Amino acid sequence: MTTKSYVVSGEQPVFTGHFPGNPILPGVLLLAFARKALTETYGRPCRIRRIVRQKFPAPVLPSQTVQVECVPTGSDRLPTEVACRFVNQDGVLVAKADLVVEFSS
Repeated sequence: MTTKSYVVSGEQPVFTGHFPGNPILPGVLLLAFARKALTETYGRPCRIRRIVRQKFPAPVLPSQTVQVECVPTGSDRLPTEVACRFVNQDGVLVAKADLVVEFSS
């Protein structure tokens, strides 16, 4: 299992256009957190090959902290499938995704 925390800076330019007056973090950046966490854990570049399923039940707002937890669903030394959960600092589930991933050498 991989668990990492990331602080979402309110100064990121993405908040300017997503959405003006009601800024939320785009879901693709949450998936980038999962990729980064897996790369850091396994020491090899990771890429997301396929998103099997994803849900975003709550928004991530500027200045929140997001904890990413990725659990391999297979038994390979380097996982090819992972189930990821994203929880904010208040314990609220903000996203979950089942991913097919690939690691480079």
